[in-house]
Amino acid sequence: TVDGACNPYLAHAVILAAGLDGIRRKLPAGKPNARNLYEATDAELKHDGIATLPRDLHAALEALEADDVVMAALGEAYGPYYVAEKRAEWRRYHTAVSDWESNAYLEVF
Repeated sequence: TVDGACNPYLAHAVILAAGLDGIRRKLPAGKPNARNLYEATDAELKHDGIATLPRDLHAALEALEADDVVMAALGEAYGPYYVAEKRAEWRRYHTAVSDWESNAYLEVF
């Protein structure tokens, strides 16, 4: 799944690398799915063997580092650099107090 805010060059590189890896390893493409997965329950997704995307940047980075194909596509120098930069971004985000938190928990009368 590609987000519109992604770097298109990195996205194309890793999509091509994943596709080539699937061809090399002769992985099946899987069954087509025409239903709306947003309406499926967790039990239905589990039954059908459909995994969900990482829920936040931290989980996405864990998955990225565990994926040898994608890390190789990013390169020995850039892959670890990208992960380090995104981890720093996660730390900045995770330590910031949002307006919602301020309004919900620090209400001043």
